[in-house]
Amino acid sequence: MSSSSGPEGEVPRLDIAEIEEAERLVEQEPPEAERALGEQAMAGERRRGLVTLAWATPGTLWLLFFLVAPLVMIILVSFWTQTVSGFD
Repeated sequence: MSSSSGPEGEVPRLDIAEIEEAERLVEQEPPEAERALGEQAMAGERRRGLVTLAWATPGTLWLLFFLVAPLVMIILVSFWTQTVSGFD
């Protein structure tokens, strides 16, 4: 019977030097450009935090204005009482 893995009876051999080289490459620390998004170098960490804050501010303000403010208004209106002259 024919096999696509090679001639019959031939045992596959592992190249230990090639495996060790691959392990060495995997264990190396990646260059600065290839770091994960969550990893930050110590230099410039405060500046990056300020940049993140600057990007988050417009969205936070939008949520406060269009989500939190109406909810607060609904709660306030629900506790108003009706009087003869209007609402108190």
